[in-house]
Amino acid sequence: MCNKKKNNFIIFDQSLSSIDGHSYIYIKNIFLESKKRFHSVKLFTNNNFLFLKKNSLHKYIDGSTNFIPITFLKNTFFNFFPKLKKNNKKKRNLRGIFNKFISFDYFLNFLLLIKRLNKNENNYIFIQYYDEGIFWLLKLCKFFNINIQHLNFLIIIRYELNYFNVNNFKSNFLKLINSIYFTKRLKFFTDNLNLSKRNNNILKKNIFFTLPLVIKDKKVLKKRKRKKNFLISSLGPMRLDKGAEFISNILEKYDLNKNNITINLQVNKDHPFSEKYFSKIKDCNKSNIKFLKGPISEKDFYFQISNSDALFCPYEMEKYKLSTSNIFLESMFLNTPTIFTRGTWASNFIDAYKKKNIFLGYSLNKSLNDFHNSINFIKKNKKKIFKDLKKFKREWKTQNNYNTYFKILMR
Repeated sequence: MCNKKKNNFIIFDQSLSSIDGHSYIYIKNIFLESKKRFHSVKLFTNNNFLFLKKNSLHKYIDGSTNFIPITFLKNTFFNFFPKLKKNNKKKRNLRGIFNKFISFDYFLNFLLLIKRLNKNENNYIFIQYYDEGIFWLLKLCKFFNINIQHLNFLIIIRYELNYFNVNNFKSNFLKLINSIYFTKRLKFFTDNLNLSKRNNNILKKNIFFTLPLVIKDKKVLKKRKRKKNFLISSLGPMRLDKGAEFISNILEKYDLNKNNITINLQVNKDHPFSEKYFSKIKDCNKSNIKFLKGPISEKDFYFQISNSDALFCPYEMEKYKLSTSNIFLESMFLNTPTIFTRGTWASNFIDAYKKKNIFLGYSLNKSLNDFHNSINFIKKNKKKIFKDLKKFKREWKTQNNYNTYFKILMR
């Protein structure tokens, strides 16, 4: 009687570059859960992550996705030539050159990885991608006719395919994935049913499947009692797509003191948009604005959510109408309501549940008046929201768990 083939799970993750943020938390959980389900699990991250201080994943890392620490070199380059950093056109051109290096460097490391894998075993390569780099990786594999018959690619793409900056992307992508070379080797996923449908419509081919969004239970801390002020927090680096402009305008024009509101703002000073808006908001000189100098640790991140009366997320609708939001679900699990821009994926949840008389937060029109309404709504319905969030969490966990996640991933 012959033995069953071994199933190996390999996480080849170019996006993991810091111990702060959702990418790190996501990969850490996938890694720990996959160890329960496969004969062996290997983790490859980019060199920028390896430069960081040790954390809970470091002892498990088997190798790097790149030879060159390109992000480190890119940041060093712009520090030496700060004028280029401010010139958007030149900066874009330089970023394009750097990205070509990244793609080829990534491909070379991928070749080294697959040479080390046993051809008589089932090797599942888990890749999550935020840009068109996955297109170039697959294209280079085909171009050099690399033997991939012992590989199964599990690829998560989190954006609409029209977002990718490749000439004739749709036709080129379809031609690539339909080739005999990739027969039964590729599986594509998103974490949003509407995004899967959208990408399938773009391609006119049903190749995208939807993975559940799994949030691990966190220890819910008791919120600190505050005599007067209502505390809202905006976490993550301030970026245009995350509402930096709207937040700065609100804080310039809205009287926080009069309305008994304190706001926590995470400011990563090494982030270009953060620098711009940090100086703008600092000039407001309002004692009710508290700055959290980031990046912040996972523990502090969850503490700030748990200790807030509400989380403020005025994200850009165009960018986030199909993009899921982990911070929305993490807030739900920590019994903290959220304020999200109307039309985003998260606000659609808030609106849908509100029709069932279940309050999870507030769906915001981007105006000073509606910001004021959102605070009053959460204050007025505080007890009901707390009760409804607990109900939501119970429902979510029954449908979104790692058993379902890996079942869909591997079928």
